[in-house]
Amino acid sequence: VKTPEDLKISEVLQVRTQLLESPVPQIKQAKWILQTIPEKYCQHQEEGRLKLEEAMNALELGRKME
Repeated sequence: VKTPEDLKISEVLQVRTQLLESPVPQIKQAKWILQTIPEKYCQHQEEGRLKLEEAMNALELGRKME
């Protein structure tokens, strides 16, 4: 069996080894990102709803003071 030339270069071998070892953390990170996106979206929606509610209350208070 003949070894491909690029495998004889230690730098290339190190990169390939890193690629083999790295998917697990990347998969965990991707799962975390996919789980937190909906949570952040819900938080953002809730913050927007609260700001809208505060603005509406401020408008009502302004009307009552007039």
